[in-house]
Amino acid sequence: MEKFYGTLYDKVLDERFRKIVRVPLDKVIPLSNIKFCDDEPELTYLMEILWNKIFSQYPDEDAFIESGGIKIMTIEVNIQDLVNKLRTQFTDYVEDDNRQPRLPKTKWVKKALEMFVKLKYAKNNDEDENIYIINYKSIKNTLANFTKEIIKSKNLKKIEGSLDKFITNP
Repeated sequence: MEKFYGTLYDKVLDERFRKIVRVPLDKVIPLSNIKFCDDEPELTYLMEILWNKIFSQYPDEDAFIESGGIKIMTIEVNIQDLVNKLRTQFTDYVEDDNRQPRLPKTKWVKKALEMFVKLKYAKNNDEDENIYIINYKSIKNTLANFTKEIIKSKNLKKIEGSLDKFITNP
């Protein structure tokens, strides 16, 4: 940051502002963690955020490290807990502000969880429809994987072939 035009009444401060001061970019432009706006996100996008950012918070650290990302860990999740975690971590939600939309919507998260069930990454809880059992493990390139698996599950062979041109697994 540098002041190069005009003068300040305070001569010491004026001289201080004339010298170049390096300011880290993240101090000038705060990095936003907002991932949800007014519109429903793409299903694979929400699934990727749930898998990589939220489900990874459930296993305790020792179990997660012990699994090495290979072993499948069973975690139990509640839809409302997931919505609250997504809301507090990935929106600009302020508690008790009724002017704000309540994002993400519960039905969006339910839709993602139902797709996890369809793809065999999760099971419904027989006793409570708001609880799901997730078979969690580390997956590389989750967005591409989930996209391809959804297309396969919908039996859209023509699209799957052309999708390979755009999505590649590293």
